[in-house]
Order: sequence, then structure tokens, then C-alpha cells
Amino acid sequence: MKRAVPMKRAIVAGAAVILGGMVPLSGCASFDPPKGPSPVGLWGAPDGPHLDLGEDGRLSGSDGCNRLMGTWVAEGQTVEFVGVATTMMACLDVDDWLRRLHTGTVDGGEMTIFDIDGREIGLLARQ
Repeated sequence: MKRAVPMKRAIVAGAAVILGGMVPLSGCASFDPPKGPSPVGLWGAPDGPHLDLGEDGRLSGSDGCNRLMGTWVAEGQTVEFVGVATTMMACLDVDDWLRRLHTGTVDGGEMTIFDIDGREIGLLARQ
């Protein structure tokens, strides 16, 4: 007679919610730099809502409370945010509009952020 072997359980410290797809786990994919004005750099205030778009296609940022991480691709002045995940801390008096990002458009020193329905949800200034 076989005995049941108890399953080991892993405890995960912290939580992330996937918004808009899978988060890539490796850097195997190639990254083509965007044509036109580069969206690479810091957008928004470091102590408030902001995005940092890396040259390698990675993004990090914050909605003013929760951290965001994922990737981005650009075609012309349009930026698409891909596989964005965010922490889910409860923060009083913080408007978490940035966690709904889907695309952005760059116009000079401003990036207009749109949700998945194409509605404008906010602006970030280039730092």
C-alpha cells in the first residue's frame, strides 16, 4: 500500500497582478529601437506617477503608490505597453490611474497615456 506524500507549499512574499498579458521572463527577444523621437527615459515625477522606459524595451515605474514593471514597444510616436504587472498595495488618497495604461503617444515633452478602450487617462511630462 502506497502512502500519500504531503505536497510542499511555497509561500510567495508580495503579490503582482498581470495587466494585459504575460510578463516576459527572459531577455531572449530582440528589441528594435523606435523610429522618430525616442520615448526612452523618465516620464512623470519620481515621487508621483511615473514611467521609466529603458533602451532595452523594459519599463518600470509607479502610480504614486504601487510599482509597475513590464515591457514596451514603439512605432513612430505611439508606445504600446506590454505585459505590465503591478503590486497591489492599498494606498489612501492615491489616484492609481497609471495602472490602467495600455498605449501612449509622445508629443514633444509630453506622453499622453490611454487605457485599453482608447480613452485618455493622463499625461506624463519628460524629465
